[in-house]
Amino acid sequence: MCEVARRCGATVVRVDHEWGTPIDVERVLAAHPRPKVIAAVHAETSTGVLSDVASLGQNKGEALFIVDAVTSIGWLELLADDWGIDVGYAGTQKCLGVPPGLSPFTMSGKAFERRIKNPRSWYLDVGLLGGYVGAASGSGRTYHHTPPVTMIAGLEAGLQRILARDWPRSRRATARQGPRCRRAPGDGT
Repeated sequence: MCEVARRCGATVVRVDHEWGTPIDVERVLAAHPRPKVIAAVHAETSTGVLSDVASLGQNKGEALFIVDAVTSIGWLELLADDWGIDVGYAGTQKCLGVPPGLSPFTMSGKAFERRIKNPRSWYLDVGLLGGYVGAASGSGRTYHHTPPVTMIAGLEAGLQRILARDWPRSRRATARQGPRCRRAPGDGT
C-alpha cells in the first residue's frame, strides 16, 4: 500500500511492525498529527495475523481509513460502516473461495466526496464506476466496461456458499486450527 501511495504522489509515513505481529493501534495513531489517510491490513496472509482495524477506524479522526481485507472478507467479521472503514478492498481468491480476478470494494460517502473527480486513469474512476452500477439505485446507467459475467456468476455462487455456512461451527473450527497453522513446521505439535 505504501508504494502505491508513493507512486500516486503521497508523502508516506510508514509505521512498520515486526513480521508476524498485529498492528499497534497507538503507534499508528501517534505517527502523524493529522494524516489525510490511514491504511492497514486486516488479516495478513502469510502469518495469519489479525489486526484490530476496528479500534484504528474508530480513532482515525478526519483521516480516510483504507483497509486491505483480501484475506479476511468472507471469513472474519468485517463491519466496514461500524468500524469507520472508508475504503475497503478485497480479492475473490482467498476466503471467498472463487477464481481470482475481481476486486470487491466498498467506499463511504466521505471517501466518495473526497475522491479525485477526474483521475488520469479511466480504470479506477469511481465516479464512472458508480454510474455504471447506477441502475441498481434507480438512476441512469453509464457505460464503463464490459463486465466479466462468468466471474460475477462465480462470485455469486461463492457468496451463496458462504451464506449457507454454519458460522458458529466454522469459527470454532478456525479457532482450533489457527494456532496449529501458525506454529513452525516440525515443532512437534
